[in-house]
Amino acid sequence: MSQVEITRIAGSWKALFIGPNAQIRRDLIPLLSRHLQTLSTVEMTTFPSRQQLIATLATQSPNLCFIEVGDSEDLGVNSISEITRIDPKLPVVVILSGNDANLVMRCLRQGAIDFLFNPFTNDQVEGAMQKLAKALPNLGSAKPAKTFAVMPVKGGCGASTIACNLAYQWKRLGSNACSSPTWIRWPELFPFF
Repeated sequence: MSQVEITRIAGSWKALFIGPNAQIRRDLIPLLSRHLQTLSTVEMTTFPSRQQLIATLATQSPNLCFIEVGDSEDLGVNSISEITRIDPKLPVVVILSGNDANLVMRCLRQGAIDFLFNPFTNDQVEGAMQKLAKALPNLGSAKPAKTFAVMPVKGGCGASTIACNLAYQWKRLGSNACSSPTWIRWPELFPFF
């Protein structure tokens, strides 16, 4: 039987673990270390208030979060909601003790990206890491995007034609076509004028 290739996600990872069960962290961290290139952890053994979450996210800057939702369902689900309000880009993985469809739906509605069920297996951690890699394909390397608008002065003045031709020419010239301030050369962009 051939061994399945392990999804390795490059970069420096800091995982925030929220939940009272230390055994979960001890079981999960070695499995995560196989998939995340560099992994450091921050632990909160109680469900934090909004102020504690804001302070922890600001000082520790985690880029991954694991929340244990077990005996105290409401506190766990509320923590997911608070985290996604404070930092919507932070991926939240929920740790559940059983497969409860209603609880899974509640967590998804609050912003969870995936689930792990205790006891953990290599396959489910691999699946979660693949989903994380797909959800965040350019993590750490994404550049701010630029938006250009072509606004007509009045109807029928040719703004749609200009916008369509700009899009086509930028696609033809590549992604660096508008990176410098001197990128516009009308004869190059519009050879038909």
